[in-house]
Amino acid sequence: MPKLVNALEVRERLQTKPAPVLVEALPEKYFQDRHLPGAINLPHDSGDAEIRRVLPNLETEVIVYCASGPCQNSGILARRLEDLGFVHVLDFHEGKEGWERAGYDFERARSIRLGGSAWGDGSPACVR
Repeated sequence: MPKLVNALEVRERLQTKPAPVLVEALPEKYFQDRHLPGAINLPHDSGDAEIRRVLPNLETEVIVYCASGPCQNSGILARRLEDLGFVHVLDFHEGKEGWERAGYDFERARSIRLGGSAWGDGSPACVR
């Protein structure tokens, strides 16, 4: 089972060398709206071949996150990564909501806000 980490732990780990790969497990439109700095997008329902293409090294430390605690996407993807043989997988279960609550900045791929929340409000982006 992946270890859970909080926003401060994620921020500290991102300052280490080599830095872990930060992965958002939400659909692309939510990633495009805003994401944690330096993150890549790999939705929780990505196929095994896509996961292996994006993350070819099983020894890489990977931190997976989604929208918030009620959203299960990060946990789903983190468990899949472990099932595929990744040995250093962390789940930032608080996700974007926890990152914002900690007062940390986001990156934005575009300036418009899509309809609905990227957090665990029952939107189709999150699996509960």
